[in-house]
Amino acid sequence: MEGGDVVAMATGQVEGWLRGSLFLIQELCVVPRRQEAGIGGQLLEHLLSELQKNDDVREAYLLTDAASAAESFYVARGFHRSERKIVLTLGLKRSELRREGAD
Repeated sequence: MEGGDVVAMATGQVEGWLRGSLFLIQELCVVPRRQEAGIGGQLLEHLLSELQKNDDVREAYLLTDAASAAESFYVARGFHRSERKIVLTLGLKRSELRREGAD
């Protein structure tokens, strides 16, 4: 907060798995006028330090666009591309569905 204004926020959720839990970082954002000031890095560092206090949470992960500023931000802070996971999508509107036999 700066002068009563929110300048950054993070949201996420703990997801239970067989061998401990994972934390999905759903959003971490800083208002444009305060980006490049280190606020996002400080917020992420605080979030991760709080997660480390929970013995059950063994890993944090997120989804972001490839080759983006966000990817660079997270890679610079120790995150890496998963070799185990991929993202699969399916359009749900008729115009987005692939027609049978179409290439």
